[in-house]
Amino acid sequence: MFRFILLTFLLLALGILASPIPVPDATSILERAAAPPDNEARALEPRGKQTMTWFYPGMGACGKRNGSNDKIIAIPQALWANGKHCGKQVKISGNGKSVVATVQDMCPSDGGCPDSGHIDVSPATFKAISANYQQVGEMTIAWSFM
Repeated sequence: MFRFILLTFLLLALGILASPIPVPDATSILERAAAPPDNEARALEPRGKQTMTWFYPGMGACGKRNGSNDKIIAIPQALWANGKHCGKQVKISGNGKSVVATVQDMCPSDGGCPDSGHIDVSPATFKAISANYQQVGEMTIAWSFM
């Protein structure tokens, strides 16, 4: 009986070792090497202290008219990249709460977002983190592209 079990085990092991291993073709390897990384949009992300202020939206730099009830954000010019982030979602966390908003605008050049960690958000986005947005005006948060 022992010999039968040993022989069965050896035959199974030999079968596993002899089975073919799929090898990717050269074309798929080259396509993956040439493709831009999935995290290209994440190359520039805010670091350090991140702040949020609110603004009344209108016609955004992404070409869409937005209102106060839309959950949108304006990102700093340092991250704008010719509108590459338009329509991308951002997760904002602060005050023990989180909200997802969509990039629809760019901060104005006159200091609207003084650094790459600062974002301007619509009233609806700010209210999701802090109900009294008009009194608070600015708060420390964490945000990142999704």
